[in-house]
Amino acid sequence: MENTNIPTSGSATLIGAWRTGKKVHGRYIRFGGDLQSELQRYAKEAAERITTGTGKDYDPDDEKGEADFLKIQHEELQDTAVVEVLKKATTLQNADSRELKKKKLAFYSLILGDNPERRSIFIKVGNPIKLAEKSLVGIFDNSLTQIKDPVFQFEDNWDIVITEWGVWSFNQKAFERLFKETEVVLARTREWVEKLATLIPIAEEDIEGFAERVRSNSHLRAKVTSLLRKPHIESLDTKVLREKMISRGLDPEVYMPNGTISLKKENQDHVIRLLNEDLFSGDFSGEQYAASKKSVRKY
Repeated sequence: MENTNIPTSGSATLIGAWRTGKKVHGRYIRFGGDLQSELQRYAKEAAERITTGTGKDYDPDDEKGEADFLKIQHEELQDTAVVEVLKKATTLQNADSRELKKKKLAFYSLILGDNPERRSIFIKVGNPIKLAEKSLVGIFDNSLTQIKDPVFQFEDNWDIVITEWGVWSFNQKAFERLFKETEVVLARTREWVEKLATLIPIAEEDIEGFAERVRSNSHLRAKVTSLLRKPHIESLDTKVLREKMISRGLDPEVYMPNGTISLKKENQDHVIRLLNEDLFSGDFSGEQYAASKKSVRKY
């Protein structure tokens, strides 16, 4: 059971936001009545699920699996533009129907609580505005009437919950799409690779090309960001690396010539899999295998 306190009452604010490049634009959406009650009910159900369910620590190279939710550190909210819009929720400009009709929202969010420092944020990733792109839409109420304003279609669940005490996600892909796979975050790719190079001996001439591929390849990006949080990476020296390469059928003269790791394009996948402990041999067949995803085994 998760030891937490997630406010689901008090003042309620609803916002929607969209992206233009690295920028995030948010709007305050006026609401109330049954709609507010239902959205708050969904929030209470999410909070209850976190309180009573079983969570799993987030790792970009791992999957949620059967866990009810992922437990995430605040540092993982890497798209600071999204964070800033959420902080400004109550002071955002009011939404205008003509403006929203032309936008594709990246997310909508319900913010609950009377204390600005202790509010709960419930986020749904995706665009709730439907029918806006249709040329002619009508609603039948004894007679058919044309709909000219955007129609919002809200889901009965949330993807992400944020409080001052913690961050939780029921949908790993949605979390990563909002906070990890945006232009703001991808701009830090070179920084990640350079940090990795301070932990293990990487050939300097390979850093730029490797950083470019990490930026464009989400699978490789997950591997690298996962590596940077693993304590074993700091204890690897050339002797250990050479021994492990040989044990996994990798020629050190190809993958670590002159005592530095070669991250030429043809070597990148093998080296990162080795460092991330994705290479293993069958206990009975002796065959060498590579895992694309793995989960920590629980006994």
